Amino acid sequence: MTRLLLASLGLVVAGAAVYLLVAVRAPGPPPVEPPPPAASTPPPPTAPALPALPTSGARVAPPLPATPAPPSAIAPPAPAPPAAVAEPPPQDVDTSSWTRAEWRRHYAKELAEKQIELAHYRDVLAKKERGEPVDADELNRAGWKIPDLEQRIERDRASLRGGDQRPE
Repeated sequence: MTRLLLASLGLVVAGAAVYLLVAVRAPGPPPVEPPPPAASTPPPPTAPALPALPTSGARVAPPLPATPAPPSAIAPPAPAPPAAVAEPPPQDVDTSSWTRAEWRRHYAKELAEKQIELAHYRDVLAKKERGEPVDADELNRAGWKIPDLEQRIERDRASLRGGDQRPE
């Protein structure tokens, strides 16, 4: 898995390097030269020269505030988004066209299957305690599956007892 990840990363880096080399060597648009000035055109206006800043401790007047833009230049506010449609409460949602009773039967069946699986793994541990031969993989699996199944079974029981409420 690590090799595949490193190979993919290498391809991405190589592709980026090739892209950068091509982009740097690609000729840009030709430089645009300004048209020669016409003889009858007056020179462009220049900004007035700013007075020199005082070098002594004299105070300088603050700059004038910027003039506000005319009202026509200000963009109107964006229209408000349409009002969101209220979602129906979760208990009223029709999921896969199953009724609430059908979902409860489905989850009750899954709960029963988890209880059967838990009984199997508890039997594996009981065999080990009695000294009977047990497959090492099955014993290892029982060690981590039993706490997981107990937690899931308790959560599912609480869910079936209390409707849609799940314990935290």
